[in-house]
Amino acid sequence: MFFDDGDEDEPLVPARHTLFRGQKPVQEWLKELERVKEDALAHPSKPRLTLQDVADRAMDSSFRGRLVPTSPRSIDACLRLGIDPASLRHIPLEAYAKWERDPELARLAYDSEESLRQARMTVYGSEAEGRDPVTRVKNLLEERARLEEQGLSGQRRAKGPSQPGSPGPGGGALGQGVGQDATMDMVEREAKRLEVLRRRQERELQQMVAHEVARREQEQKAKAKIEALERRTEEQRKAREAAAEEWSRQQRDRALAKKQEEAEKERQDREQEAARHAREAAAAAAEEEEAFKRRQMGYQKELERLAKANAARAETDRILAEQEAAIAARREAIQQREAHREAAKAALIEERAAANALQQRLAEARIATTLESNRQKMEEKIKAAQDRWEAAEARSRALEAARQAEDEEKRRRDREKEEQRRATYEDARRQEAERVAEVLRRAADKDADLAALAREREAEAARKALERRLQLKHKAEAVEQMKRRDAFERAEALKRIEEETSHAQALLAQRSALQQQRRQANLDLSVQRQRVAESMSKLLSSGGWERALAQGLDVSSLLRK
Repeated sequence: MFFDDGDEDEPLVPARHTLFRGQKPVQEWLKELERVKEDALAHPSKPRLTLQDVADRAMDSSFRGRLVPTSPRSIDACLRLGIDPASLRHIPLEAYAKWERDPELARLAYDSEESLRQARMTVYGSEAEGRDPVTRVKNLLEERARLEEQGLSGQRRAKGPSQPGSPGPGGGALGQGVGQDATMDMVEREAKRLEVLRRRQERELQQMVAHEVARREQEQKAKAKIEALERRTEEQRKAREAAAEEWSRQQRDRALAKKQEEAEKERQDREQEAARHAREAAAAAAEEEEAFKRRQMGYQKELERLAKANAARAETDRILAEQEAAIAARREAIQQREAHREAAKAALIEERAAANALQQRLAEARIATTLESNRQKMEEKIKAAQDRWEAAEARSRALEAARQAEDEEKRRRDREKEEQRRATYEDARRQEAERVAEVLRRAADKDADLAALAREREAEAARKALERRLQLKHKAEAVEQMKRRDAFERAEALKRIEEETSHAQALLAQRSALQQQRRQANLDLSVQRQRVAESMSKLLSSGGWERALAQGLDVSSLLRK
């Protein structure tokens, strides 16, 4: 929730990172305030807290409850101005003293945040009471000018007892001089702080005025945009209605023309159908006569075909007998050729097996010869390698003996050089120690001066860094406030547009229902007309028309028939 950052059993002092942390997301802030407002409106019997109540309870260090505004008017003020109730939390000076190393920086941060919080409380309280924000800002400027005038008058009165010649708290001329200087320094510091605070408040109030003017301009632009959207929607609706009416007229014209074309086409089809029927009847008679002639000719041809078929069957039986004899002779010749082929194949297999055995024996002899030759060559290579290794070993022993002698001579020369270097090093180290002692003495004096200057610069840099951090925080909070205010205004505009859209959709649905009712009524009337026509046709065909007229004929009786 808004102020639920700490444990309820601990003092209401947030950690340092909460002072400069990011703002709550705009949509989350908007949904949370709307939910709290809906809950407050749904439970009017619950006690309601205003922004001033929240601020007062935040000042009470013994309070451990939740600090949430529940008054609908205060929540509306938060929504209209885009404020987060967490920005009204009072952070005591002790918290800033824990965060900042310098008490003066802690006081500067506390004064900046507290003055901004008080200004927000004044503006938000006026907004909750429904007063004009521009008038409230002007009143704040006048009130601040009056307070500054009173502060300057009090400073002049404070300077009075310390004038030359007046008795001071120190007694005598020395006490008067010390008291006067201390008072003047205090007055100057307070005047500077008051001037800084005045400029900061003036800048913040000018920013609030600029934000309020921008908000009003945006509101007017949104209103003009909505009005233009409504006019455009109305023009589009009229254009759609005119287009729908024109389309209906064109549809009726096309339907009428199509009906006329269909009637003309139906008449032409009837005429063509009658002519085609006559042609088909004449063609059918001619076809019947031609079919009779074809049947007679077919009967004669069938008799001739049967005679020819009997003759052909006898010739076919003769040919088949001759072919069976020829096939039997060919089958016997084929069997004889197959027996000769099998015998030749067996002989060829035996010859190939003998040739393969001979080739195998020759290959084995060649392999044995090759292996023996390779063994002799390997023995010769091994003997030559052993000879080369023995010669290389003798050369290595000679080289090692020469190298050891050379190393011994080198070590002797190195020992002589090392003794010379050690003597030179001791002399140089003694001279360097003397020089370092002198440098350290000078550096110590310089470091003391630099440390004092560094402390002054560090304090100034810390103060400027704090001012920049506070300025960036205030700017970020102002931007977030504008974003939240814009989000609320957009949500309100969207809500109004959705309500108008729902109203328009309801009207369209009502119009569609009425149109459906008219169509259903027309359909029912057509059905009733059809039933009445059928009933009258039945009465006319059955001869009961006169009797029905004598009994009092009406539409309801016709519909019941």
